[in-house]
Amino acid sequence: MQVLLDFFPVIIFFVAYKLTNIYVAVSATAVASLLTFAITWAKTRKIQNLQLVSLIIILIAAGLTLFFRDDTFIKWKPTIINGLFAIVFAISLFSKIPLAERLFGTQITCPRTIWTKLTVSWTVFFLVCAASNYYVAFVYQVDKKDLSTELQQNWQKISNDNSLYSELILKKSFSELLDEEKGFIDETPEQRQATYLRLIHQERWVNFKLFGLLILTLVFVIGQGLFLSRHIQDSLPQDNCDQPDSTTQPSTE
Repeated sequence: MQVLLDFFPVIIFFVAYKLTNIYVAVSATAVASLLTFAITWAKTRKIQNLQLVSLIIILIAAGLTLFFRDDTFIKWKPTIINGLFAIVFAISLFSKIPLAERLFGTQITCPRTIWTKLTVSWTVFFLVCAASNYYVAFVYQVDKKDLSTELQQNWQKISNDNSLYSELILKKSFSELLDEEKGFIDETPEQRQATYLRLIHQERWVNFKLFGLLILTLVFVIGQGLFLSRHIQDSLPQDNCDQPDSTTQPSTE
């Protein structure tokens, strides 16, 4: 249940983006994150430090994105959060109690070696999420050759079609544009086409942010469950490990 709650801001971001634009989506996800934080507090009356840090990073990234009108800041957010989580889990390996045991030790009783392996697995998982987001957001580039036939046609037409540019880039009909918004229409054909490719890249990053990271999380959680189930099955006769009633995963968002 907590995993679904943690992904609520991501889903809100995705829906708002598809209906409007990146800046409305950023505003919506900031509000959704605050709401998620409040619900978690109301249910448990406690907040993990990692959850609080995540909220602060989200609000800062959202604020910078809206202030500078630049999506670079919000694109960095998943990499920063997951990278921070990886560092925290890795550092805990040198402490007396690995972080996995601190988080889940009240629900599962396992040998220290198992907690160490779980902590290492969480570290690797967060590193993979951080690196994947960085690649999609900043390394991967969209070229016109990568576009479908329909998108290539739009790329060609948008260079001199004000109405199409307004609908695809500004997401408004040309007649609805304010005077300051019409100023963007004065870009050169090459600039318009470059802007369109950046929009396609932005859309693909948004899709990855929801579907890609969600798939990574589900695969990891299933793998972790299989690992624990095998260990529980092997260890139950010696009472080394008790199956939990419920498991709360740290948010990857």
